[in-house]
Amino acid sequence: MLAVGVSFLRLSARLFAGVFLGLAVLALGAVARYNFLHDASGVLRPDFSAPRSVEPNEHFVKMRYIIEQVPDKYDTFCFGSSRVGNLDLRAHTGGAQAYNMTYSMGLPAEWLADLRLMVAHGVRVRHVLIGLDDSSFRMDPSEHAHDFIRIPYREWNGVTYLTYALKMPDLQPMAVTEKETLYDIYDTGRPLHPWVDEGIEQDVAAHRADVRFRSMPDVGAENLQKLFHAERTEQAVAEIRAIKDLCAANGITLTVFINPVYELTYFTNDLEQFDAFKRALAKVVPYYDFSGINHVTTDPYYFYEMSHYRPLTGDLMLARVMDGGEASEDGFGVLVTQEDVEEHLAAQRLQAMTWREHHADAE
Repeated sequence: MLAVGVSFLRLSARLFAGVFLGLAVLALGAVARYNFLHDASGVLRPDFSAPRSVEPNEHFVKMRYIIEQVPDKYDTFCFGSSRVGNLDLRAHTGGAQAYNMTYSMGLPAEWLADLRLMVAHGVRVRHVLIGLDDSSFRMDPSEHAHDFIRIPYREWNGVTYLTYALKMPDLQPMAVTEKETLYDIYDTGRPLHPWVDEGIEQDVAAHRADVRFRSMPDVGAENLQKLFHAERTEQAVAEIRAIKDLCAANGITLTVFINPVYELTYFTNDLEQFDAFKRALAKVVPYYDFSGINHVTTDPYYFYEMSHYRPLTGDLMLARVMDGGEASEDGFGVLVTQEDVEEHLAAQRLQAMTWREHHADAE
């Protein structure tokens, strides 16, 4: 009887384990199916044919596209944060071989890793443009490792696909917004929203008078704590140096520039820290500086909002860095070298001081 009882218990345990395992598999399958059907990242469902109101993981899907599908299609690549997404490279390269690698909060360490992967996989890189801004030396790239819209493409991505498939489903209804963007992943790489520009051009005066351009943005103490990493300045410059060395070793032309931001946003920066970054950067590589106070950054017409410039602004920038145009008299697009960086920074400080004197009520 004892042996029969033990056998029964063992059989019951096996049945229970089998039922439990079956239920677990069903549950995981249901989660994976839901995540696939409602995937906003583009990682599981890479269809970008329609405009989206939710930002996908551009970093991952662009690298997958370039490395796995079209390693021979492009030879010019622009890396940067979401701000460089409004650079229309095609109009300044004389062909259709340029691709914009923009994604929100992109960082030098990530661009370095991406370039190394591209070179290792035989992507025919000939020209690299790097667009820098304040986030380039403030943000820690380790914070993106588990961010579902910024998880990077790696040499092996099995864990990444499982992570997206089995993540906790977001059961909240997707917010409905008119601010949709067409992510042109399979051609230019740019986020496209021409209808926004059309609206601005219909009433430029109203756009310039928009209340969003009238007061200093409230970044907030919590956001500042997340953004500011003073120790990242040295590391960011070292990463850019490594990008320069990688380009030199592989016969790749490197062009570096600093993005413009609207005047009020510019003053949310720690300008002494920004100067320190620019000074250190000049020791590594010459760069074009479009930031600071100038006729572009003081005019809302050239911006969508306080942070992102419009494609027409990008055209002015590319006319300078790609077409050999001149810098403006007020410093938009100055080429900065190690020899003249102090003169450049002194000029920007004077412009900033003059601006503050005339706009004391805006801060």
